[in-house]
Amino acid sequence: MVTNSGPSATAAGLIDTVAGRVRFLSMTTTAGSCTQAGNTITCDLGTLDPGATAMVTIQVRPTALGTITNTVRVGGVQPDPDKTNNTDTEATTVISH
Repeated sequence: MVTNSGPSATAAGLIDTVAGRVRFLSMTTTAGSCTQAGNTITCDLGTLDPGATAMVTIQVRPTALGTITNTVRVGGVQPDPDKTNNTDTEATTVISH
């Protein structure tokens, strides 16, 4: 989920380069639109007013066991007074069962 905690953001965007050890299945967004080219997903979320949110859901299937790390970045056209919350990295461990 992308939440704008600062001033109004026009041309808000999201970039996610999914790990090479996954197979892309689908993506949806509640604002704007997303495209996929190879392992890179780019979303144009439009304008996000202060407090507004956009949910981007990316579904993948792992192709190997182990830890898969994913990093997503967001930004907009306007200067951001707090760039420390524009990136999120999550690690998921894939095990056999």
